[in-house]
This record gives sequence, structure tokens and C-alpha cells, in this order.
Amino acid sequence: MGKDRLIVGALFGLTAGVTWGAQFPIAGSALKLIDPFYFTLLRYMAVSLILVLLLIVSEGTKALSFEGRAKWVWLYGTMAFSVYNFLVFLGQKTAGPSGAVLASIMMALMPMTSVLVMWIYKRTTPCKFTLGCVVVAFLGVSLVITRGDISVLSSGSGNLIPALLILTGVFAWVIYTIGGSDFTWSPLRYTTLSCVLGTASALVIVVLATAAGRLKHLLANGWREINREQHADHVQVRLERTGHAPLVTRLPRHEKERIERRRPREGGRGGPRR
Repeated sequence: MGKDRLIVGALFGLTAGVTWGAQFPIAGSALKLIDPFYFTLLRYMAVSLILVLLLIVSEGTKALSFEGRAKWVWLYGTMAFSVYNFLVFLGQKTAGPSGAVLASIMMALMPMTSVLVMWIYKRTTPCKFTLGCVVVAFLGVSLVITRGDISVLSSGSGNLIPALLILTGVFAWVIYTIGGSDFTWSPLRYTTLSCVLGTASALVIVVLATAAGRLKHLLANGWREINREQHADHVQVRLERTGHAPLVTRLPRHEKERIERRRPREGGRGGPRR
């Protein structure tokens, strides 16, 4: 029985991992048309309704009670269903075409961030080997998002800002999952009640931001880069905007870039003739 439960649990985990990873390319298509904040609110309003119905059918209406713990359910739900989603999808959209890949890579840091959160929240001191693995993991992801160019960290360009947004969202989700260990409720009950209150927080944030003029459009506004092709003397960029025909434009390359691109490699195949 123990082995069978292990296999079933592993299959559940695999299914969750696959669906989790699939959300980023799917969201990438949606974010071309809708603002990330409205996107988060609308999707979890629908999810909250579905989860409430499932909870009532599964555990009855008594399971809708917060048992005096609404404050903590609201806090953890806000971390997961507002902070995490707002920051991750904002970072993904800010990163442009590479946003889905960047978000997927940053999700790999969840085990490492869990170690840090447990260290601070639960006072569980990790061993030196674990800390070493955390450092190596962060360095590895840093090399990926900077593409090996450390100067990006000082210039504030490239994927640095989107990566920081997504990383903050990752910490928020880890706080939510670790907070769930304080409850003896079923996973469905904890997810449902936290989703409801977290979505309520998202609703308040979106309404206030819209009223303040920070969010003006439900649909994504402005031109968005969809594709970029590298050529010898120019870069061809395809742009799209809601309600407009696609636009293709050319960006000139700097003289130094053109020279470097055309310069033959030293030695080997394709090198200069002697």
C-alpha cells in the first residue's frame, strides 16, 4: 500500500508540474491581449467559483468556515493569488518574447527559496551543504538570465528587472505553501478559502489602481514586440497592437556590430585564407 501511494503521489506531482509549466506559454499568448492585473483577477474569479462548488460537493457547507483563522488565510491567499500572479505575469510581459522561458526558469528556484523562507519563518537552520546548493542554484539562474554578461546587473537592462519581479513572486508563493502546513484542513479547503480571499485582495487592488489611473485599459495597450529576426545589416522586428494590423519594421545595426558579424573566424572552417 505504501508503494502504491508513493506512485500515485508522484503521478499527482508530475501532473501538477506539467500543468504549472504549461501556464507560462499559454499566459504569454493571453498577455498580448490583456493587462496582467486584469488577467490575474478574471482568471481567479472564475477559479474561486469552481473551487467553492467543488468544496461544497466534497466536504459540505461547513467547510466554508474559516474557524477564526480568516486573517492568516487572507494573508497567505493574498501572497499566492495576488502578489505572486501580479508580479510573475508582469515580469513575464515586461521581458517580452523571452518572458515565458524566463518565468519557467525562475520557477526552478522554488526549492531554494523554500529553504530560505523556512530558515527565517520556521527557524530551521539548513546545513552547510544545503546552503552551498542554494548559492550554486542562484548563480546558475543568474548566468542564464544575464546570458553570461554580468554587466547587465549594473546597467539594469535586459532581463534583470523582470527576473527580480518574478523572483519576488516566487517568494510570495513559497510563503503561501509553507503557511499551509499550519492548517489541518484538506488541500482543497485550504486552496479554496485562500483563493477566495486572495482574489478579493486582487479585486481591491485592481479597482483602486484603475480608479487612480494606473490601470486604464482592460486590453493590453500599446505596440508589443512579437518577433525579432537578426540580419547582417539590420534587425527586423514584428510589432502588434490590439485592434491594429501587425507592423514590421527594421532597426539598423551599429557599425561595430556589422563588422563583428561579418568578420571571419580565426582558424578552423571558414577562417581567413593565408
